[in-house]
Amino acid sequence: MLDDLHGEEANRFWRDECRALAARLLNLGYSDSAMRQEVADFQGAVQAELWASAHQEEPARREGY
Repeated sequence: MLDDLHGEEANRFWRDECRALAARLLNLGYSDSAMRQEVADFQGAVQAELWASAHQEEPARREGY
């Protein structure tokens, strides 16, 4: 989803996803600190995927594909 969204729309989507994850984890009984760590780990994993995806496309763009 984040690949297709930009600007404020992407920010809003991302905040909503993280808040929803936090709420689900708390409802499952996670402590506040455990929930925060899980959300931080999720954010890091998503950022890593977005970065990897963006950098996989760069060689093709440079080569004119």
